[in-house]
Amino acid sequence: MPHHISGYWLSHHREAGLDALPLAWKPCILLVEDDDVVALCLNELLEEAGMEVAGPIGRVADAVALIEQKTVPIAAAVLDLDLHGELSYPVADALTRHGIRFVFTTGHPAERLDAAYHHHPRCEKPFQERALLDALARIVVAA
Repeated sequence: MPHHISGYWLSHHREAGLDALPLAWKPCILLVEDDDVVALCLNELLEEAGMEVAGPIGRVADAVALIEQKTVPIAAAVLDLDLHGELSYPVADALTRHGIRFVFTTGHPAERLDAAYHHHPRCEKPFQERALLDALARIVVAA
């Protein structure tokens, strides 16, 4: 993991003027990804950046169930568009119903994303680590 990622959340916390929040607060990021290798890398990236990770979850039904149960205080989500051949729109809808912002990650071209979801941030695989972290920081701060 690149050294510049370590402590990312803490440094962004200060830059964003979030001093009212305790410095020990770590946003919980729901990781919805079906590829084990990608999930492992993303999990490590998010933890190294100072975030807590719920997941990874690789199935649409499992992700929706976790969101609907409200047992995990999710601050934002990283959502793969294609989960074992099933589009993750039901997960996106559940996140939206609960006021949880998310970033789509996908290896598919932008045209594959349904127009109803174009306003959500998207990182195309393979993406730069910093681009994903920046997108997550923007939506966590905006929440």
